[in-house]
Amino acid sequence: MNVKIYLFFAVLFYFTHVLTSLAGIFLANILNVGHIIFNLPRDVKKMVICSFLALPIPLVILFFVQSSAVIILYVFSFWFFTKVAYLNHVTVADIGIVVITNLLGMGIFRIIIESKFLLYPYILGLVFLIVFYIYLGIKEKKAKKSQEQFETKRKAEIRKIVQLDPKFQTNCVECQHYCQFDRECSLDRLNQKKEIKLYANDRLNIYCLYWQISGVRSKE
Repeated sequence: MNVKIYLFFAVLFYFTHVLTSLAGIFLANILNVGHIIFNLPRDVKKMVICSFLALPIPLVILFFVQSSAVIILYVFSFWFFTKVAYLNHVTVADIGIVVITNLLGMGIFRIIIESKFLLYPYILGLVFLIVFYIYLGIKEKKAKKSQEQFETKRKAEIRKIVQLDPKFQTNCVECQHYCQFDRECSLDRLNQKKEIKLYANDRLNIYCLYWQISGVRSKE
């Protein structure tokens, strides 16, 4: 096979391998067979690195020696780098599910590259997924930056209020996010409540960044 063509399919297989690895982690999480909890941003980064480290040597050997024995080398290589990436917080079941998913992906990938009808739509779909993930990453960074700006601004506002009134407290029962019926913060249920200390050595006074006084809200 021509070297340039082989490199093209190797790169294509690399991205496919990342996707099948993520599918394997997701499947292991659903089946509850191991300890990995699926986290897309984290797992994408780890699988991008693991695939990049685990695939080159098997793919180079496969170019010169086209033997299925290379799969054994791939399994041990991917196993090792995955253990390192997750700091040994993975079980045999975790990696086993991911490896099986990857092997199935290899079979499907071979069928795709041998079919002109499937190859081009597959490449377009792969490019779309990569671009879409990059878009999500940019959107997440913007949201994180906006959140940080909001928190900085609110912290400054609360500090100014406390300077004027040292006894000031962000009491839950006075906040619009407090649900009188359930007697709890609606943001707390959504895991969006954010409490801060104005000073590191202050163990008594904790303030909520989302505190907004507008009367007690009842459950409708």
